[in-house]
Amino acid sequence: MQRPHPSPLDAEQALQDWQIEYTKRSDGTLFVAGDINLWNKNLSQLPDLSMVVVQGNFICDNNNLTSLKGAPRSVGGNFSCNHNQLKDLQGAPKTVGGYFSCTHNQLADLYGAPQNVGGGFWCAYNNLMSLHGAPVSVRGDFECYANRLSSLQGAPASVAGDFVCYDNLLTHLLGAPSVIGGSFWCENNRLATLEGAPLSVGREFRCHNNPDLTSLVHAPEIFKVLVSDLGVYRNWAQVPENIKAPNATAPAQTVQDIGVMQPASSIRRRAPKGP
Repeated sequence: MQRPHPSPLDAEQALQDWQIEYTKRSDGTLFVAGDINLWNKNLSQLPDLSMVVVQGNFICDNNNLTSLKGAPRSVGGNFSCNHNQLKDLQGAPKTVGGYFSCTHNQLADLYGAPQNVGGGFWCAYNNLMSLHGAPVSVRGDFECYANRLSSLQGAPASVAGDFVCYDNLLTHLLGAPSVIGGSFWCENNRLATLEGAPLSVGREFRCHNNPDLTSLVHAPEIFKVLVSDLGVYRNWAQVPENIKAPNATAPAQTVQDIGVMQPASSIRRRAPKGP
């Protein structure tokens, strides 16, 4: 016979019912050396785990959560709350050692998100109209694609991996980090200007599928490959003068012409990351 869900106020009872080993410390915190996996447990709320410290991962995907109230105090590994009904991230841990993933929810902004994330931060497939509340620094990828963003204001100041913001409503890139360690993907938006684009991108800068973009003014100064509807280039020396200025019209080389490994259309949509 299935046990009833524990009271949201009884963290110890919750851990016992879920057969999760823990150690009670002198200050009252409950230390879990492994993971807490609450995947697909039909939860509408979390027990009060605010005195719980998780050394491993915390996973609460595929539930009916509308709030993260009661989430653990800190998580040393990954925190994943995908496929719920979250409208905000209030209650999330302040610090997550690995990645933080909150895809497929109903978020309109990122207030309440951890401010220190050791890995990536993934918030795709929400209703985001603002990135305010996002972590200041992300050591992995920052993925906010498939939302309703018209601005990148509030984005992290530093992203060591990829910055992925395609499939939004962006008309400019103001608010983007100035340096991206990996690639920057902003295709399939409504860009009319690249104003606000990073100054340096470690790998690819992709701004194709933006029909109103008529010049590469404000594109990054440093990149390995720049992919646009106006052409594909490996450095600024390859860019024709007429598209370095506003109101350019002439297309140039294609992806295939210069031998980029894959056409942009074949890689622009990638599967959401997470557990």
